Amino acid sequence: LFHQAFEHFILHQLECPWTDWFQNREWIVPIKQAEAQYHHPIQAGQECQVDLSVTSLSTSSFTLNSSIQQIEC
Repeated sequence: LFHQAFEHFILHQLECPWTDWFQNREWIVPIKQAEAQYHHPIQAGQECQVDLSVTSLSTSSFTLNSSIQQIEC
């Protein structure tokens, strides 16, 4: 879920073409650390909304905060 949200964030929030970000041979952007706190289970097939926001930005790194909410049907 997070990786799909991350790609959507890069494409639509940063307005960066997919090939410029993910296939750029000049630089890479590895995910260095990931943490999660699970408050409720997500069932397979359950629709969710993932919100991402930049919480820290420097010349060599950035930090994202994410929130995943189940969509009630």
